Amino acid sequence: MTEYEPSLLTSLISLLFLGIILSSILIWSQKKHRNPLDLGQNNSRVPNWDIPWIDFLLFIFSAFLLIILAQNLLALWLPDLPEGEELELTPQIALLSILSLQGPILLNFILFQKFYLKENAIQLNLVPVNVAQDLKHSLILFAQFLPVIWLLSIIWSSFLRLLQHFSLIEAFPIQPLVELLAKDMPILNFLMIALLGIALAPLVEEIIFRGCLYRFLKSRHSILVAQLVSAVLFALLHDNLNSFLPLVFIGFILVRIYESTGSIYKAIYFHAFFNASSFIFMGLLKYSGLPLEVIFP
Repeated sequence: MTEYEPSLLTSLISLLFLGIILSSILIWSQKKHRNPLDLGQNNSRVPNWDIPWIDFLLFIFSAFLLIILAQNLLALWLPDLPEGEELELTPQIALLSILSLQGPILLNFILFQKFYLKENAIQLNLVPVNVAQDLKHSLILFAQFLPVIWLLSIIWSSFLRLLQHFSLIEAFPIQPLVELLAKDMPILNFLMIALLGIALAPLVEEIIFRGCLYRFLKSRHSILVAQLVSAVLFALLHDNLNSFLPLVFIGFILVRIYESTGSIYKAIYFHAFFNASSFIFMGLLKYSGLPLEVIFP
């Protein structure tokens, strides 16, 4: 086994892990935080999005068309490659790929609301906005649940390795974006990708999965069914088997935040905190000198 000498960054990583775990234990030990998401309660603070199926399908289809259009425009910018040769993912291509996916989805939501639904446009946030209080509440929830997400990740990874051991599933490669982020690149490129992942992705995904999909499903099913289905779809559309179960759990937390508070902003902030923590740990591990196989065994 290869040995790695401890460094300042590896020590910082250990301290961060320990600090987050201790913070979570401290928060859970306080009675007022033991049921922060009104788990087990059916009181609804978020109204249904009661539109016909045809309108919802048009909403999804128009988003799909805009994504196809954006990605075709992106393909015109990319260089032609010899037959059989794959395009190497670069930081610039990664940035454009993220924008060509998230941008059209957000644009579609805005246009659909303004020009198609009009008077039936959905109101995403149902409570007064207090940025400082919303950030504080989301940060406490994030610190409380992050170790649980880590634990689920360990259990799920162990389960997948067990399935691979018995040849029930094949080994799956690391996601191209994760592999790219683990490589040497200018710090500015890393920060730009991180900025999109922390700011744009949570905004778009919370609008679509919690603000639209969940409330549409809730108009046709029970609250619990709508929450579970929206969480599973959230995980499936990330197309990452290695993170499937943790993503289902995160999706469930996010939809419970939205339902229990009526604030889409608190869900966005929690999502942003989680993405930021992933980029922070990725950056610390990356610049600590640890190889990719240590980060993602």
